[in-house]
Amino acid sequence: MLELEPDNKDAYLFLGLGYHRMKKYDLSFKEFEVAKSLMEEDELLVFNSIEHIIPHDEKKEYVQLASTEKIGLEEDFWKRRDPLFITPYNERILEHYCRVAYSNLKFDVPRKNKPGWKTDRGMIYIRYGQPLKIARLKPAQGGFGGLDFELTEIWYYENFSFAFEDTYLTGDFRLGSRSRFPRVNFPEIANDLYKEHSEIYNHNYEGIYFDVPFYTSSLRGKDKNSQTEVYFAIPKNNLEYVRNDSIDVASLVEGFFVFDENWDEVYKSVSKEQFTLSKYLNPKKDFYIICQNNLDVSPGSYNFAIEFLDEKSRNTSAQRTTLNVDSYKFDKLNLSDIVLASSIDTTFEKTVFSTHNLEIIPNPTRTFSKDQPLYVYFEIYNLRLEAPGESSFDVTYNISNVKEEKSTASKLFSSIGKIFGSKESGLDISSSYFYRGNSPTDIINLSIDVSALKNDTYNLSISVLDYNTDENAVKNIIMKVQDNVIYYLY
Repeated sequence: MLELEPDNKDAYLFLGLGYHRMKKYDLSFKEFEVAKSLMEEDELLVFNSIEHIIPHDEKKEYVQLASTEKIGLEEDFWKRRDPLFITPYNERILEHYCRVAYSNLKFDVPRKNKPGWKTDRGMIYIRYGQPLKIARLKPAQGGFGGLDFELTEIWYYENFSFAFEDTYLTGDFRLGSRSRFPRVNFPEIANDLYKEHSEIYNHNYEGIYFDVPFYTSSLRGKDKNSQTEVYFAIPKNNLEYVRNDSIDVASLVEGFFVFDENWDEVYKSVSKEQFTLSKYLNPKKDFYIICQNNLDVSPGSYNFAIEFLDEKSRNTSAQRTTLNVDSYKFDKLNLSDIVLASSIDTTFEKTVFSTHNLEIIPNPTRTFSKDQPLYVYFEIYNLRLEAPGESSFDVTYNISNVKEEKSTASKLFSSIGKIFGSKESGLDISSSYFYRGNSPTDIINLSIDVSALKNDTYNLSISVLDYNTDENAVKNIIMKVQDNVIYYLY
C-alpha cells in the first residue's frame, strides 16, 4: 500500500496493528506516530479519546469538557495505566490505538457514513479488546415458519458474552438479538458491565514476565533528611547471558519511579546494569542476585514503581506499591524501618551494602531457612540522655504467626478444640535486651535463631522502651521461614 500511496494513513495503521500483534512494540509505536501525523485534527481527537473507557462515574464530567480541557485529564488517565514506565512509550496507549484503529478499519458502516469507533462493536472492542472467540450465525428459518433475516455475531470473553445483530444487512451490527435471544437485554448488560469494568487490559509482555522480590526501608539520612533504600533480588534464571571469555554477562535495564498521589513524577532513575557470572557456577541452580538502590525522596506517601527489562530476552518485571517515607522528627522517640538481612558483619570497606562500619547483606525475599540465622538491623532516634549523659533503653523483639481471617467453620472447630484442650499450631519467639549508650541515636543489629519455627509466615515486631522518658516506639515487618536454603549472589 505504501509503495502506491506513501501518505496512506490506513497503511500505517495496519502496520502498527501488525507489529503490535507480533509484540514488536517499538516498531508499532513508530508506525502509529506516523499515522497520527497524517490525521486531521478531528480524527486525532477521536483517536486519543477515552470516552468509551473512562470510569462510569467520571464520564459525565469528561464529555462536558472542551477538547483542550480534556488533554490534562487524558494524560493523567494514561499515566496511571502505563504498565512500563521504563520504556519511552505507554503500552496501554498503544493497545488503545490498536483497538481504535481496528474498530475503524473493521467495523465502519460506509452506507451510513458511520466510523467504526461509533458502532456498538467498536465500543465493546475498544473497552474489552479482542474476544476469545467470535461466532457468526447466518439468517435461518424461524420457529413459526417465518424467516429470521438477521445476521448475528456472538462475542465470547472470559466471563461474559455479547450478541450483535444486523437486522437489515447494512453491516451495522447493534447490541442485542431479538430473534435468537429474545429475553436477553444485551444493551442493559453492556451498561451494567461498563459501570463495574470500564475497560479490560492485560499487557502482553515481549518476553517472559518474572517477579523480583523487593521491599523498601526508610532511615534517617544525612543533614536530618530521610533516606529510602530499596532491596531487590534478581532471579538469575530469568536473565539471558552471553558468554564473554570465561564469564557470562547479562544486561539489565533497571527503573525506579516515584509519583505523588496525583501521579505527577517526583523521582526517576533508569540505568543499565551488567551482571557477570563465572562459568564454574552451576547453571541448574536457582540463585537470586542481591541488589540495593537508594532513593532521594522527601518524607511523605507516594506511588512507587520498580521495573526491570532484560535487553537480550526482553523478559520483564514491573511492580507497583505505596511508598511511605517517615520524617523522623526530633521531638519524640522513633525507629527506622527494619532491615532483614542474610548477613551482618564488621567491615571498613565502602560498598553499596556498607553503613556505619557494617556490611549488611539484605534479604529482599524476606524468606529464611531454618539452618541460617535471621539478621536484623534498625536504628533508634531521639533517645533521651540523662546524667551522666547516658541513654537507657530496652529492645524487645517478638516473632508471631500472621493471623489470617478464618472461615466460620474454622472458628467453630477452633472453639471446640479449646474446650477439649487442644492447641492451635504455631510458635512465638520473644526476647528482650537492656542497653546503655552515650548518643541520642543508636544502631542495633541482632541475630535470631529461627530453627524452632515451623514453615509459615510471621510478623517480626521490634519494640523500644526509653527508660529516661517512658516513651515506646514499635516497627513491624512480615517474613517467612522454610526448610530449604535459598541461594544468593551479591
